[in-house]
Amino acid sequence: MTLSCVAMQKTRAIETALLKSQLMASGSDFLCFSELPDTLAEVLFIGRFEDREVVWEMRLCSRGEQGKLSFMEITPNPGGNMLLRIELAVPMIDDAIIKKTIIMIRNYRRLKAGRHEWGAA
Repeated sequence: MTLSCVAMQKTRAIETALLKSQLMASGSDFLCFSELPDTLAEVLFIGRFEDREVVWEMRLCSRGEQGKLSFMEITPNPGGNMLLRIELAVPMIDDAIIKKTIIMIRNYRRLKAGRHEWGAA
């Protein structure tokens, strides 16, 4: 392992530890940078991806009414975090929708980078 790889791993560990301490201080499972309810929420949370702990940078959007296609895009961030864009067929994003989405991401064991779709077209 090169020195730059070791330095990147240490930086990621520090970022994850910092987010963990912020979450503990706030008493929440995630940090949301948007006022809710809204049609868009930007959220940080900790989860796993490919058997390692990562910080997820999630952008959660409303697609409006039920019956539309929902999707998510997973992209590795060069800094080590995972970028997660999710569009759901719900009218508004609120605290409950964020919590359910985080549970979905944490419980899905075979997540892969790329675009994943579900629901009616």
